[in-house]
Amino acid sequence: MGSAAYGELVSVDEHFVTYRFADDDRVKWDGTVVIPVDDVWKWQVTGSSERPFAAQAIVTKANRRFKDVGEWPRFVAFQS
Repeated sequence: MGSAAYGELVSVDEHFVTYRFADDDRVKWDGTVVIPVDDVWKWQVTGSSERPFAAQAIVTKANRRFKDVGEWPRFVAFQS
């Protein structure tokens, strides 16, 4: 069985990028992930110490896109 994750950009400023994320496109959102621009791997899910797969997948794919084109994507989808 494959994995999936979906993300939508909420905000971007000079310090943080924020995405809503879910592991099912039929569910509105599972949570919000906040990504520090200066160290993306220190990302956190708002209100939780958990690091769910869906959030990690969104961070990884959004960061890759940012490195490729220089801006954070509005929508992110991951499937394996």
